[in-house]
Amino acid sequence: MKISARNVLSGKVVAVAKGATTAHVKIEIAAGAVVTASITNEAVDEPGLAVGKKASAVIKASDVMFAIDGRSSAVPPGDVANRTPIRRSG
Repeated sequence: MKISARNVLSGKVVAVAKGATTAHVKIEIAAGAVVTASITNEAVDEPGLAVGKKASAVIKASDVMFAIDGRSSAVPPGDVANRTPIRRSG
């Protein structure tokens, strides 16, 4: 797969929870580090996303925030669809 995005996190699908129109897909990118995406059921079905399959999370964002000691320094104005705490090791 060739893609121009620079924020690509590869891993394994560990959960797929489908709703009426939207699914929540969890990809483990490292031991204990999981990325969750809300995508359409069609986006799950077409490529055959399923638990145990290798997959990549491609992240595109128009805002960049910085964090120190695990706390966000800014929250962009407007609606927030999802907040995921990020813990760093070391």
